[in-house]
Amino acid sequence: MTDICLGFDVHQPFRLKRDFFWLHREFSCTSINRLFDYYFDNKLNRDVLRRVCEKSYLPSNSILLEEIEKFKSENKKIKVFFSLSGVFLEQCIRWADYVLESFKQLILTGCVELISQPYYNSLCSLWSEKDEFIEQVRIYEKKIKEIFGLNLSFFKNTELIYNNRIAKLVDSLGYKGMIIEGVERILKPFSPNNVFKPKGCSKLLILPRNPQLTGIITYHFSNRLWFEWPLTPEKYVRMLSLTPGQCVVIFLDYAFFGEHCSSEDGVHDFLKNLLEEVVKRENLEFMLPSEVLEKHKPVEEIDVNELDETISWGGLKQDLDLWLGNSMQVACYNSLKEIGKQVKESWNKNLLKIWRLLQTSDYLYYMSTVEDPENLSGYFNPYNSPYNAFLNYVNAILDFRVRVKNFIILAKKPFKFYLTKNHYTGIFTQSLSGFLRVLRFIDVKSIEYHLRNGDFERWFTKSLGDYRLAKKVRMLRFRKY
Repeated sequence: MTDICLGFDVHQPFRLKRDFFWLHREFSCTSINRLFDYYFDNKLNRDVLRRVCEKSYLPSNSILLEEIEKFKSENKKIKVFFSLSGVFLEQCIRWADYVLESFKQLILTGCVELISQPYYNSLCSLWSEKDEFIEQVRIYEKKIKEIFGLNLSFFKNTELIYNNRIAKLVDSLGYKGMIIEGVERILKPFSPNNVFKPKGCSKLLILPRNPQLTGIITYHFSNRLWFEWPLTPEKYVRMLSLTPGQCVVIFLDYAFFGEHCSSEDGVHDFLKNLLEEVVKRENLEFMLPSEVLEKHKPVEEIDVNELDETISWGGLKQDLDLWLGNSMQVACYNSLKEIGKQVKESWNKNLLKIWRLLQTSDYLYYMSTVEDPENLSGYFNPYNSPYNAFLNYVNAILDFRVRVKNFIILAKKPFKFYLTKNHYTGIFTQSLSGFLRVLRFIDVKSIEYHLRNGDFERWFTKSLGDYRLAKKVRMLRFRKY
């Protein structure tokens, strides 16, 4: 019997206001506390969210709930999994809390699994520093616990981006399984319809998505030129029945049902009948991702080199080109990443929130010049060209960068805290505000060590240029020592 893992990706970004460049709105006088409304087009965001919820998410949830309840007492049940992005959850809390109630009803059936991810749907898993990725995952875990009361065991990275290093990070966070893209060049000679073990991991196992069978739904349901059109549930389930392997993972954008493809075209009927057709087949059974790992052992170890083999579910090459394939994207990606140390040094929650919202991968995708057969975010792209998307995004980043630098006085060199000459604490600061924060929790032995050596006053003088403060610290040192 072949297991069927049916999953849905639910994500909506906070779209930026589109007049930063054309109306010269950058560097306007705005309080840091009001930056959220300054940067983001929240009327558009609210309207898009509510429209997609009414046309897609709510009717699809109703179908799933009805079908799950219908077969709940049977031996073969209907089971699905969801990926709900953190920024989608945040928008629902603001503008459509009734949608969260709909998802809660599904989860209460016991036939729905949620999978974890970076909260802001960002590319921070690619950064050499792992702290931001870990923080965003922990933020997501906390939010899911707060809303749904769940602890998550399965993981999905933004855009299904994956390599050995990311696998080790996810493994270190305690996850049992991870959904990745079923890229043929990585998995061959095996098909994606199996469980795999990632190289260098102790517990983590891998479930690849089947891109071909997922694509048949997203590409061909409305494509009248397809040689097998129309795509019926019976025809699709026949394909599943003939597919060998341990488990077939079908993972697609939830907005396909009702938004990308209209309900009038029969897409919701297709979803309803597809669920029932799978249950009818003797050789097919719905399973949750975590259940698949309990049932099957990995068939092989996969090795995805970080430097030149990183994979994703985007584009024909299934690499990073959809988000980092041109100089516009790379410039924005690097510029935003570089501000991170100053943002965290500021200890300002508003600046940190905006910086993380600006990391959402959609902004990079809007600038893509690469062919994308799945049109991952194109249905909701507010720009008519990648160049207009770049002009708007880069101006928002530059505006934000100036505000961060005006908020925080950066030192020429960071101050590193030691306990003794050869015992570095791992803690450093790049600003006076950060320095004062560190003093609240750093070991008093470190403070005494640096005060006695005159390190504080030298840093105030040479890196901050604050001679008055250096003089006060020097007087304190003389009185104490």
